[in-house]
Amino acid sequence: ILQETASQAGIAAILMMDLDNLKYLNDSYGHDYGDRYIRTFAGKLAEYGCENILVARRSGDEFLALLYHAESQEMILRRIANIWGEIQSATIRLPDGSAYPVQASAGVAWYPNDAKNLDQLTQFADFAMYQCKRNARGTVAEFQREEYAAYQRALENKAAIERLLDRGLLRFEPHPVISAQTGAIAGYYLQARSDEPTLPELGMIVELAKTNGLTSELDRLYWSTALDTLRILARRH
Repeated sequence: ILQETASQAGIAAILMMDLDNLKYLNDSYGHDYGDRYIRTFAGKLAEYGCENILVARRSGDEFLALLYHAESQEMILRRIANIWGEIQSATIRLPDGSAYPVQASAGVAWYPNDAKNLDQLTQFADFAMYQCKRNARGTVAEFQREEYAAYQRALENKAAIERLLDRGLLRFEPHPVISAQTGAIAGYYLQARSDEPTLPELGMIVELAKTNGLTSELDRLYWSTALDTLRILARRH
């Protein structure tokens, strides 16, 4: 379908959807009501499985739709708005007779602007969906490349600080302190150095440790490495 879309210069989008509040229903009313919640959502979504829209259940409470052969993004956004209006009108009946609204969060990734293959489009739509769940549940968010790049950098930085801590990639260089009166070595000061290539600066290491809740681990590595360096110096002198 994406190849056909490209040949006809059409616009397409992946809409990734995830049900909100399913765990609450399962925990509060049992899995029968959770299953009813999923089926109601799927039924509403299936109504739109028509020309130029394919809908499918991905897994669990995640669904996706491929909207394609559109003349503009605005046309697809109107289709999504229609789908979302139907979903927001759906409810299930709880044991006390009250109506519980069906709610989902969704992310949109665009072909060909965001990506030109299905796997990457799905990945980007999935990212947009989880950003939506964190920031504005029950709505639809479009993929933002800047947010994704920042997220990737945060993941890389987290991996780097964890690697530094796990492998002990911190060392101290001793530098002599010279007495102004005698010219002799009066002591040493230790300068911290990182052996993790992606984290050369101590300030960045400290900041990443704070951000990722690893301050205690960094403190332990810092002091144990410093004390090991001092013991080596003591043996030499």
